[in-house]
Amino acid sequence: DADGSTQMNGGSGGGNCGGQTNKNGGSSTQDTYNGKGFGNAGGNAVNGSNGGGGGGAGSPGTNATGIGGTAGTGGDGKDYNIIFGTKYGENGLFAGGGGGASQSGYGTIGSGGQGGGGDGKIETGTNDVAPSGLPHTGGGGGGAGYTAANGNRVGGSGGSGVVLIKQASYLLEATFSDSW
Repeated sequence: DADGSTQMNGGSGGGNCGGQTNKNGGSSTQDTYNGKGFGNAGGNAVNGSNGGGGGGAGSPGTNATGIGGTAGTGGDGKDYNIIFGTKYGENGLFAGGGGGASQSGYGTIGSGGQGGGGDGKIETGTNDVAPSGLPHTGGGGGGAGYTAANGNRVGGSGGSGVVLIKQASYLLEATFSDSW
């Protein structure tokens, strides 16, 4: 939501900010899905200048700190390195939350969660586009900065997903067209 007046709920909740003070991050709609889904809440905004981090599949996003502080970090993704090793996802983690954004001069961005989450973006006043989640991880995009003068703010896109199938006796190595 552009002005931060509405929580953004989802598989993992989004962090909040949008020029609003002390706004709660979104809730997860999959944390009680009979063990078939993974999601965690997004972090809270504190002062309207630093956004909370988005929730990841493995842990919630963190809350932002006050003026001069830091936007929230995205929650870490679900760890599957025991099953598939560290070659896939981001070192075996998938669906990390996106980092929170910060307003220029009021703090620093939040990092994306391990598992492909994109970092937040500091607003610059022109064409603010946050980094997207990493390909083949399902990681969330980073939050974008906001400048009231021009209103440009675009959060990063979520990273593409991947389907991995492990056979009990022999695993063929998959190669993707983007050399991943």
